Amino acid sequence: IVIGRYPDPSWPDYELEQRSIDIIDPKTGQCDLHMLSNQCKSIMSLNEFNVTGDYLASGMGLYVAYWKARPPSAVDKKTRPSDGGGRRPPDSDSDDDDDDDDDDDDFAP
Repeated sequence: IVIGRYPDPSWPDYELEQRSIDIIDPKTGQCDLHMLSNQCKSIMSLNEFNVTGDYLASGMGLYVAYWKARPPSAVDKKTRPSDGGGRRPPDSDSDDDDDDDDDDDDFAP
């Protein structure tokens, strides 16, 4: 499941939340990936993968961002780039750290 996230200003710690695209595993309900881009400040409300699943198009207002899959070896899963696109690790309260999923891709704009 792919969701464009827009933090609610009435929630505590709203200032710390970022607009992102969250990819959720429908089997577990866990958020497997938060995709971020410091260049995209709008909600990315329309998201669609291409036929092969290696590109994701995200629509926001008048703009479209394209995300391309990268092999896991090309991405440090514990860090986030300081500018441009990147990924932030799923919520730290998740107990599932063994990466036993079948997803071999990570996305960056």
